Amino acid sequence: MKNNIIMDNKNRNFLIYRYQVIPDMRSFIPDMLNGIKTVDDLRKNKTLFFREALNFLQQTTKLHKIRFIEGYKSSDSSQYLFRLQAQRTKRVEQNFEKKLVPHQPSIWMAIDTNEDIQVIAIEQQRDFSTLLNTPLNALKKQLNKLLKDKYLIVKINPIQKPSTFWRFVKEHEDDIKEVEFEVSAPNMPELTSMIGLEMSTLLSTTNSSTGNIAMKAANSTALVLDEGNDKLKNLVSHVEAGGGDYKFRLKGSNKKSSPVGKQEEVAAPVREKIMGELENLETERISILSKLRKLFRLSKS
Repeated sequence: MKNNIIMDNKNRNFLIYRYQVIPDMRSFIPDMLNGIKTVDDLRKNKTLFFREALNFLQQTTKLHKIRFIEGYKSSDSSQYLFRLQAQRTKRVEQNFEKKLVPHQPSIWMAIDTNEDIQVIAIEQQRDFSTLLNTPLNALKKQLNKLLKDKYLIVKINPIQKPSTFWRFVKEHEDDIKEVEFEVSAPNMPELTSMIGLEMSTLLSTTNSSTGNIAMKAANSTALVLDEGNDKLKNLVSHVEAGGGDYKFRLKGSNKKSSPVGKQEEVAAPVREKIMGELENLETERISILSKLRKLFRLSKS
């Protein structure tokens, strides 16, 4: 334990994301990093460099509006818990006077860096930020700064509830005019197999961190999106596993939107139930780190 952070057994709600660490081949210079002579060497060491970046998060955000305070790191450095603390003021009334006082709401963030998992869980807490993506954007910005001199880029996408895409298609099958996929260049074998080697190779060899695929229906017709179409099904599976995102446009609208509530959520405490502690019959007291490892491993071998 560090920094006197209290890890309680309260159930908390987390949104789940998958990150991918991708080489920036345009800026890569061989032999500028110790032992890194090729892009393949860089790929083999990406997890090590990513963990090094996580180890620097607390130090580099001491004066930021959102501080990342390390609460726990597993002995093999594969799992991390951070407490994110916002630095702002709040207007209150004391003795009939309006005053600005320091306000430091906090949330938990869990990260599993196992190469078959690569998942981030961020606690939902309205008091922390009115904008859902504020803590995620702060994390991405800081990690990309720390990884820049290692010629790496981090991409983070939501893991989505299975079949959300196909349920939306079934509900609106006569009204879908367009669907657009944003696809992250995969660096996990399971994601590569979903999207297909050709697409994966195209993205990586063109130094693309993402690619966009848009499908538009002709004139007054609607798209035919069939779950029996293996290539489309694999693309959807890739995105739902955290390899990108998608948006639909319906007839009569110029706006693209996504199904509501499509992102995976997990309810869990930040620590396991301790021996002798009273059992809460309504919830399974398995910590968020244990749940990430149990639920989101891509490789089943």
